[in-house]
Amino acid sequence: MLNGSPENFEVIHNQQLAAAELTWESGHDSYSFRQGYLRLAEVMQQHRLRKALIDVQHRGQASHADQLWLFREFLPSILSSLVETIRLAYVISEVEYQVLQAESPDGVIQNYSQLLQIQVFHDNQLAREWLLNKSRCL
Repeated sequence: MLNGSPENFEVIHNQQLAAAELTWESGHDSYSFRQGYLRLAEVMQQHRLRKALIDVQHRGQASHADQLWLFREFLPSILSSLVETIRLAYVISEVEYQVLQAESPDGVIQNYSQLLQIQVFHDNQLAREWLLNKSRCL
């Protein structure tokens, strides 16, 4: 197990799942938000992992600037460094999940492309099962 900052987040290599896990344990500031994702990228690159479970149930809302950083810098960087399809399973609260599902035109919360697959869950076990499902992995 490889740990991140014990104050805000933990990053581990889950060998059974063959995935990295980033778990937010409390709120965050911009620095710890970015450090959490950078640590996740380190673990994924170090162990040549292409799957991650990201549990944000206790993190709180990310700022607009941090969201932009995530989509403009972090995701392109990890996609180019791992050069394979990346699967990210986000775990959010039940309330947030219901809101996202209601806003989705077909009730499905997922985004697939050839290089990035993102699925949103409200349950850690369901997220792990999705990451283990090899038939969805390109």
